[in-house]
Amino acid sequence: MQDKCRSIDNPVLPLNRQASPSNQDFMDPSFFFGQHVDAEDAPVSLNDCEDVSHMAAGAVSTVQRSNLMDVLKVAQNFNLHVIHDGLADAGGSQLHTSEHPIPADVRAILVLVDCTDMGIAEGQRILQAITEGDQQLPVLALMMEAPASAVEDRDFSIDGLAFLLSKKVAAFEKATLALFMSGANDVVKQPVTREDLITSLAVGVAKAQAQIKEVLAYEAELSKCAAPGGTNNMFWECADMVFKGFPAMDPKLEETKDKIGSRHLEGFLGKGSSGKVFRAHDTALGQQVAVKILNKSDLRSPQQVVNIFNECRALKLLKHDNITRFHDLLHGRQRLYICMDFAGSQHLGQIVEQRGGKLSLSDARGFVKQIVSAVAYCHDNDIAHRDLKAANVVVADDGHAKLVDFGMAVKLGRLRTDCCGSLPTVAPEVLVEKSYDPGPADVWSIGIILFELVCGMSKVFDLLGWKTLPPLRSAITQEIAEIFRCRTTIDRELKASCMQAPEAVLALLHGMTEVLPQNRWSAIQAMQHTWLVESQECE
Repeated sequence: MQDKCRSIDNPVLPLNRQASPSNQDFMDPSFFFGQHVDAEDAPVSLNDCEDVSHMAAGAVSTVQRSNLMDVLKVAQNFNLHVIHDGLADAGGSQLHTSEHPIPADVRAILVLVDCTDMGIAEGQRILQAITEGDQQLPVLALMMEAPASAVEDRDFSIDGLAFLLSKKVAAFEKATLALFMSGANDVVKQPVTREDLITSLAVGVAKAQAQIKEVLAYEAELSKCAAPGGTNNMFWECADMVFKGFPAMDPKLEETKDKIGSRHLEGFLGKGSSGKVFRAHDTALGQQVAVKILNKSDLRSPQQVVNIFNECRALKLLKHDNITRFHDLLHGRQRLYICMDFAGSQHLGQIVEQRGGKLSLSDARGFVKQIVSAVAYCHDNDIAHRDLKAANVVVADDGHAKLVDFGMAVKLGRLRTDCCGSLPTVAPEVLVEKSYDPGPADVWSIGIILFELVCGMSKVFDLLGWKTLPPLRSAITQEIAEIFRCRTTIDRELKASCMQAPEAVLALLHGMTEVLPQNRWSAIQAMQHTWLVESQECE
C-alpha cells in the first residue's frame, strides 16, 4: 500500500497514516440491523459477498452498469475532487493520478472506496486524514462494487441467494457506519445505471453542502461535542438512521449542570465504564432515578456507540428484581443520557470497606445469592454481562442489590475474542486473546467476588504479589490460573477468614472458579447449590 492516497486528475492530499480498525470495530451484527448471526457464523465480511455482486450483474445484464469511467465523468461534470488509493478499473489497471493543488472552486471531495474489508479500512484512513486537516469541503464516500463477471455456469438456489443478499446488506450497513464515523458527510452505494449515478451524486452533494452550511452556522457550539482527532460531528445528526431504535438528537433538550430535561441532578454516585452516574429527581415520574452521562467527545469509535446501545437494549430487555431497570436514552447536542432506576447510593465494594474490609459468610451469602440469581436470569435470556465486579453491584439501604453497567454486555451464542472486564475478576480465558464463551467467564467473576467478600477485597492481589493494578494482558493468565488451580491455597485463605467455613462454600467456590471453562459450573448450577438455597451461617 502506498504512503499517500491518489487523486484522479486532481492532487494528492497529505495523509497521516493511522492503524486501520479491524472488523470488530464496526459492530456486533447480532444486535443491529435485524441481522441474526448464529454461533457458527463468522462476522459478516464484504469479501464474503462477492458472489452476490456476480449475481446482481447477471440480473441487470440488459442494462449498462455504471463503471469507473462513468464516475470520473460525472464527478468532473459536478466539479468534484476525486480521491482513491490504488483502486483498479474493470480491466485491472491502476488509475492514473496527478499531483496539483486542490482547485479552489471544487464543490466537494469524493472518496472512492473499494467494497472489500481492506478497501473499507483504507477508505476510513483517507476520510480520517481529510477530517484531521483544515478542510471544510463536503466529503462524500462512494462505495464501488467489484467488477461484474458471468454467472451462467453457477447454480444458486433461491434460499442461497436470499442468504447471500442478506449478508451483503448487513456488510454494506456496517461499512456505511464505519465511513460515517470516519468523516464522510454522506455515503453513496455505486448505482446500477449511469442515470442513477448522476442522481445519487447530485443528491449526495446537495445534502453534504447543506450539512456543512448548518455546521458552520453553529460551529462553536458543536465543537464542544467533537473529540480531538477528527470525530465526525455529522454522525450524531444521523445516528438514528444508522442505528435502528437510536433516538434522534433533540436540539431542544435542556442540558445544564443541574438539569437534564425533567431530571434534576442531585448528586454524584460514581463512574462507570463509559460515563459518570448521578442521582436525580424526575419531576415527570415523581421519583428518584439514576442518570449515566456520556460525553460525545469521549466516543471515538463505532464500537463505543455499539456498547452504549448494547447496554440500553440489554437493560430494556432484562426485567429482574436484582437488575437496574431502564427508563430512557436521551440524545442531546452535547451528551447522551441513560436514565434508569435509582438502586442505591453505594456499591458492594464500598460496603465491604465500611465493614472492615470483608464480610461474614452470612452477609456474603446474601449478596452472592442475589448476584447469581441476576446473572442466571441474564444467561437464560442469552445475555452476558462481561464486567462483573463488586463496583457494579449497587446496594440499597435495606441490602437489596442490583447489577448495573451493562456497557460490555453481549448476546450469548457465539464465541468472543475481545479482552474486556476488570482485574481481578476477569476470567483467565478472556486474557489469552483467543476465542472464549462469555457465559462461563461471568461465572468465574462471581466466584472471585465471593472470594473477595469473605477473604478481603485485596486478597487476590496479595496472593499474586501485585502492588498495583496491572494492565489486562495474556502474560498474567498463568499467574491467575495457578492460584486457583491450587485448591490448597484458596481453601487455606477461606478457612483463615472463617474458621467454620462449611465444605459447601468451598465446593461452590471451586465450581465457579474452575480454570477450564468447559468444567466450570453454570450460573444455574451455582444458583441451585445447597449453600445458596439453604441458610448456613458462619459468623
